[in-house]
Amino acid sequence: MRIMVLVLQLNEQLELQKVVAEKMAKQEAFQGGVLQRLDNQEALMDKISRQINHIRSILFERTNYLATKIDDGYKLTSSYVYKLMTGSDQPLTFFLMKHKKEKIQKQTD
Repeated sequence: MRIMVLVLQLNEQLELQKVVAEKMAKQEAFQGGVLQRLDNQEALMDKISRQINHIRSILFERTNYLATKIDDGYKLTSSYVYKLMTGSDQPLTFFLMKHKKEKIQKQTD
């Protein structure tokens, strides 16, 4: 009788171990899937980061190019307007430099 009880308890214990083993296998599979998704997410984040840095460098280059073009256009336009107003062929920048030199000389005299 005692042996039968022990055999039944061992069988129940064996069944419980099988259930726990199945649950652990499912949990390991689920955890593996989560880790795979995390790896994919990290790769996507790195890709997005590289793309943002690329866009940032393109914007910097384009902005610099446009600033240079605007500056060149301003110099050309201001020289043209200066020539129209004064009739002088001398560019505005030379006039301004000459004007500054004269001003400095007056202050030192």
